[in-house]
Amino acid sequence: MSILRVLSKVYQTVRGESLTQEQLREVQRIRLRKLLHHTLSRSRFYSHLYAESGITQDNIDEIELEDLPVVDKGLLMGNFDDVVCSEELKRDQLEAFVANRQNVGKKYRRKYTVIHTSGSSGTIGLFVYGPSAWAQAKAISLIRIGRPRRNPFNRDRYAFIGAIDGNFAAASMSRDIPRFLARSLCISINEPLDIIRNKINAFQPTLLCGYASGVYLLAQQQLKAHVNIRPRRIMCAGDPLTPVMRDTIGQAFGLEPRDFYGASEAITLGIECDEFHKHHLFEDWVICEVLDDELRPVQAGTPGRLHITNLYNDTQPLIRYAMDDEITLSGRLCQCGRPFRFLELIAGRKEEFLWFTRSDGSREFIHPIVLAEFFVPGLEKCQFIQTDANRVLVKAIVKGDRDSTIAAIHDRMANLLRQKDLSKHVLVEVQLTDTIENDFRTGKFRLVLPYRPR
Repeated sequence: MSILRVLSKVYQTVRGESLTQEQLREVQRIRLRKLLHHTLSRSRFYSHLYAESGITQDNIDEIELEDLPVVDKGLLMGNFDDVVCSEELKRDQLEAFVANRQNVGKKYRRKYTVIHTSGSSGTIGLFVYGPSAWAQAKAISLIRIGRPRRNPFNRDRYAFIGAIDGNFAAASMSRDIPRFLARSLCISINEPLDIIRNKINAFQPTLLCGYASGVYLLAQQQLKAHVNIRPRRIMCAGDPLTPVMRDTIGQAFGLEPRDFYGASEAITLGIECDEFHKHHLFEDWVICEVLDDELRPVQAGTPGRLHITNLYNDTQPLIRYAMDDEITLSGRLCQCGRPFRFLELIAGRKEEFLWFTRSDGSREFIHPIVLAEFFVPGLEKCQFIQTDANRVLVKAIVKGDRDSTIAAIHDRMANLLRQKDLSKHVLVEVQLTDTIENDFRTGKFRLVLPYRPR
């Protein structure tokens, strides 16, 4: 049944590639109306929020998207049980589920895909996809990002390198590739380098995907002849794909990587087209608005904060949801002929690595996205500050039992350090606080603050 569901979504996804601009707007309108009616009937939070503005089931068809209030992660997480459209979903039970490492890669109640993240904002988020929504996310990933082989008798070998020891967005999607399309291998970015090399050489992927820094790491190893693989397609995400990374990957593997844009809130937001390297937004399934600080739409070519409406997730509706990213949308269409607008700039925050030194002088790192995916029950927001060469302070805002949350933070950090053989060399401290301030110079939140010797 799962395969049939994905195939039906694949058909709709393929069809979306050939829409005209007018057809695209009509598809958005129809899907938005369907989502709003469903949300008003099933979500207590949205029903009350919209009622405050006089919006009900009776007049929802007369309401434009810009008439609806904006929401953000903090607001939705604070009202999680009332936001979701299923009585089966409770925040405390979901937190316990994802905190149990035995549940990595498993479905909650055998049908819900649960994604957890703190992202670059440091605020913990839980995002839940029902079977239909997850099937749609998979269809978009398969058709517009992975582009698997057409021959069913010649399966691809798909390798992903990133954070995998939790229910993270990219890892969850990578584990869930239909077996009739590809064999898959997930490699932890937090493993020692020699283990990473051995695994990737043995697997010999035809499709290579992962954090840009992880793929770049493999490219460096390929150029040094420590790795010898020949992928036919490379996709990068998670952290910025810099010009140096792009050039190195191209030299190592003889083909250009494609940078795709995704998030826990909408697994696949867009990808570079193969022809002109424009980041197309998948607007048939996600409505994207770019707003200024006063929540007014900005003109094309002007940067602003991205707000999304996920049109396919009816389990946990995200309607006019404020993302952390600042983007600039073009006012033109790409020459490739797709109906989707493209990005001129994604100004997402770039976090820094935490580097530590072992007693033998060797150095090892903790990847910033591993920390962006940091989760324990009771943790509301966190920040990682390297106060000395081998010392880390975790600032934390917690709810509920403070002692158990502190213990869980120490356990999670110990596990991350143990994977890198750093547990004997790095001291971790936890400091509870009521607020975590933004950087006074930039006004933006920094999740990771590396050590800067004076």
